Amino acid sequence: MTIQLIAFDIGGVLARVDKSELLVLCQRAKLPIQEIFDNDFLDFQKGIVPQEQFIDNKSLKLSLPTRQFEHIFKSMMRPTQIGNFIYKIKTPWIFFSTINTLHYHHLLRQINVPYFARHNSILSFQEKQLKPHEQLFRKLSNVLPISPSQILVIDDKPINIHAALQYGYKAQIF
Repeated sequence: MTIQLIAFDIGGVLARVDKSELLVLCQRAKLPIQEIFDNDFLDFQKGIVPQEQFIDNKSLKLSLPTRQFEHIFKSMMRPTQIGNFIYKIKTPWIFFSTINTLHYHHLLRQINVPYFARHNSILSFQEKQLKPHEQLFRKLSNVLPISPSQILVIDDKPINIHAALQYGYKAQIF
């Protein structure tokens, strides 16, 4: 069967996550970077913690103005080469990603994303779940009226590739 839909992960595939500037700020504040990427961060990725609350809490921990933290945090997401030409792919594609609202909207301003991808993507902050949760894969199988074996999942995390294969999708590690 031919591939009828490609489901791209964002972080690690279409964008590189560069934590270096945030790491420097954490070191200055004598705060382990894990204090930024904690359970609140995971809840932010799920869309459970609102963006403003996340930014306010982390800005406070780093003793930074909220706008400065927001700018640094969203700037961590940098498109890879594939992110620069993805709009040329002829096969319909979507984002299938664990991502937060801040990083997602920042990325949308940097790469050309077709209407189909914008309106059919499966994102953790919208679904209130992180990959590899079964709910996300069930939703993926409903994007188009095709079988999971006609959907290619491209991800950088082996756990997500394993889950995709387990649910009957084609999968490729990036």
